[in-house]
Amino acid sequence: MSFVRRPRERGFTLIELLVVIAIIAILAAILFPVFARARENARKSNCQSNLKQIGTAVMMYAQDYEETMPVRWNGKIDWQQAIDPYVKNTGVRICPSTKDYSYGYNQDFISGKAMAQIAAPADTLLACDVGKVNRSDGSVSYDGHVNRPSLWGAGGPTPPADEINGLPGSDPAYYQRPRPIHTDGCNVVWCDGHVKWMKTNQFFYGQSPVDKWFDLQ
Repeated sequence: MSFVRRPRERGFTLIELLVVIAIIAILAAILFPVFARARENARKSNCQSNLKQIGTAVMMYAQDYEETMPVRWNGKIDWQQAIDPYVKNTGVRICPSTKDYSYGYNQDFISGKAMAQIAAPADTLLACDVGKVNRSDGSVSYDGHVNRPSLWGAGGPTPPADEINGLPGSDPAYYQRPRPIHTDGCNVVWCDGHVKWMKTNQFFYGQSPVDKWFDLQ
């Protein structure tokens, strides 16, 4: 009786396994940030779509109310609730990155104003991404507006060390700033309805005049 000798199956050595694991780790380190950036770009695009619909809704509201912009707060509802009849889905009020009602209205200059008073609609901010605000009761939350830079003084505010998560404790209650949550920038909708991604130092910090993109001139 004879036996057929089968070749011995060779497995991976420990060194080979470690090399494969190291390669996978390197690929993961390269690809994960790419995937995260792609996801954030998708959220940024969805946010821009939201603001585009909000801008259109504000224009439709104004046309129905004697060419007058919504009031920030009329004692019963805020500006976002006022335009609800003009949007297909109230979900457009929620930024996909914050998952909250975090769009701020240029209340200091356009709240309740006639459209005819806005001399340069394409250069006048209507709303943008904002961060949370200190409230008078000591809590923090989103408050649906963005303040004009000159509210902090003639030279305007300086950016905090952490613009995304750092809520300046020195800010008085209800002082609300833009928040660069989308790849280091904000989405901004303007009074003519167009939407643009911008860094905060392009429209809020360090501008001359200080309220260049907020006032009606």
